[in-house]
Amino acid sequence: MKYHLVYLLLGVLFLTSCNCEKPKYLEEEAISAFDEMSTTIGEMNSCSYTITIKALKPDAEFRDVTHDVYFKGPDKMYIYSSSEDMSRGYWYNGNQFAYYNFLNATFDTLAAPGNILETIEAIHDKYGIYFPAADFFYPTFTDDMIDNFDSILYLNDEKLKQRTIIDIAGLNAKKEVYFTLEKDKIGILPIGLSIYEKSEGVNLAYEANISNWRYNPNLLDRLFNFKPRESDTRVKLEPKK
Repeated sequence: MKYHLVYLLLGVLFLTSCNCEKPKYLEEEAISAFDEMSTTIGEMNSCSYTITIKALKPDAEFRDVTHDVYFKGPDKMYIYSSSEDMSRGYWYNGNQFAYYNFLNATFDTLAAPGNILETIEAIHDKYGIYFPAADFFYPTFTDDMIDNFDSILYLNDEKLKQRTIIDIAGLNAKKEVYFTLEKDKIGILPIGLSIYEKSEGVNLAYEANISNWRYNPNLLDRLFNFKPRESDTRVKLEPKK
């Protein structure tokens, strides 16, 4: 059985509870596209991609963060995250999780569980570190969308040479979520996500663009191993409060 590595990623949709008494409006083409995307992702043994995120800061300004992500199932991960004021690396090799701040040459290493899922969940729960991905990486993505959105709409598709760009929306009382998917000879992969909050009007709260997808690349094990330099300083990660 192939290892469903993207099942391991933390989500960013913050899906609301299902209102099971309310009728759903589901367009068959949208549901089929989501199912095909989950199949494409679930059959990967390894992958890499770049995700650029704009998320609202408390002062209502956007901040760009770019993450270069490398996964090799079942137990290897490397992420490099950067912005104007951030440069960090995260390594996981099956035994150890390592964090490194390139700006001040500080690091910490932690014993980690035996697979990516357990490691991501443990590090997030204890230290509040968010890993760059979205809920559509879960194999239960289609069911989660149906449970948590009142309408799922197939908005558009555009054929560009050997690929097709697909736009889909998920709508409920609190959010509007827009997905951009790309279909080619490999299958369907996500390339964009926008989340609009409806608390006061309809305001963009989160935007992500995913690019540079590599499907089953040959990633060497040394990519996932961290070794500090003698000049680096160990600073313990502080648990979240």
